[in-house]
Amino acid sequence: PPVCSIVRKLSKNGTEMALMYDKRTRYVEGMNEHGIGILNATLMNEEDSSLRSGYNHRQGNIIHRALCCNTLDEAIGIICTHSGGLEGHTIVSDPLRMFHVELSAGYKAHVEQLDPTTGWDARTNHGIHYAEAGYMPRDGRIYLSSNYRKAVAEIELNGVENEKDIFCSLLLLLGPC
Repeated sequence: PPVCSIVRKLSKNGTEMALMYDKRTRYVEGMNEHGIGILNATLMNEEDSSLRSGYNHRQGNIIHRALCCNTLDEAIGIICTHSGGLEGHTIVSDPLRMFHVELSAGYKAHVEQLDPTTGWDARTNHGIHYAEAGYMPRDGRIYLSSNYRKAVAEIELNGVENEKDIFCSLLLLLGPC
């Protein structure tokens, strides 16, 4: 299980950031003072990542480096290329734009700008542009779980208009808001 904390940090280049830090794996996600935010859903299952020593730490380092950037375009460049790129589904945004980056080992990153006027975008641990990435039908219940979680998120977010409603719709999975 993750052992997470929220950490406020000043990078070597002077960029302030707030990070979710997993002490066990040394993985990070977060947001910086320039409004650049990064979230990632891995396409490596637990068994695969355990075979690649330091995998989560390397992925966290890529996110940390991208959060040191001043612009969204710089951050996307780091996510797509640094140390082979950040594997998985990565949502990276600033106050004006949001992108989905999907990357699987051995492939080029697929980058697409997301349009908030078309509704919500949900991602879990199976590939969209790289169908052979992440959990697959052969993984049985775990694959079904990944698809189920994505479908539930899409259903719960349907018709949601603001941040409070998002929070309430996610809490409904646990109990009434």
